Amino acid sequence: MQQEIDFTAGGAHSIKVFRTYNSLNGTWVHNFSSRLDFASGSVVVIKGDSGASAYTEKSGVYTSVSDIGKLSYDGVNSQWIYNSVDRSTYFYSAIGKLIKISNPDGGNVTLNYVVGSSSTRIQLSDEYENIVELEEDSRHQLLSMKSKDLMVNYTYNSSGMLSRVAKSNGSVEMVRSYKYESPRDAPIN
Repeated sequence: MQQEIDFTAGGAHSIKVFRTYNSLNGTWVHNFSSRLDFASGSVVVIKGDSGASAYTEKSGVYTSVSDIGKLSYDGVNSQWIYNSVDRSTYFYSAIGKLIKISNPDGGNVTLNYVVGSSSTRIQLSDEYENIVELEEDSRHQLLSMKSKDLMVNYTYNSSGMLSRVAKSNGSVEMVRSYKYESPRDAPIN
């Protein structure tokens, strides 16, 4: 699994944005793309690294054969709560959108969404007053990321695979290019 960090805000428990490459479909998904998918008879936790675990409900208890994390539904607050193996707690809206992450050693990140016709904007905020704005496509790949000190733009090739990342702090621009030369790197449809 290949991961790349694009941004870390100033505190130990503040906002960190990273991407993980999924070689099965050729996408780079970000760590805030976690969500719930409601399949017939189960709830699937789709993680920010493209991993997924299905949970089935029996007598109000959700269990998974592939994940030792814990999923529950809080009917009072109309939200889902997922406690991961790393002790982070993920909160999802009733329709499965990630709305908050609580880290085990402190630090919370809250997510707010603005859905557009071709992309979704996600505003991340923490208790240290850090704000990061993400823009993602329908495959949960980043199109842009903006903080007070950094702007990142992501470019994709005609196959929808990441080809370029340009980071700018206002005075210096760093560019990284991506090439997929092996037939194994082509997305599986």
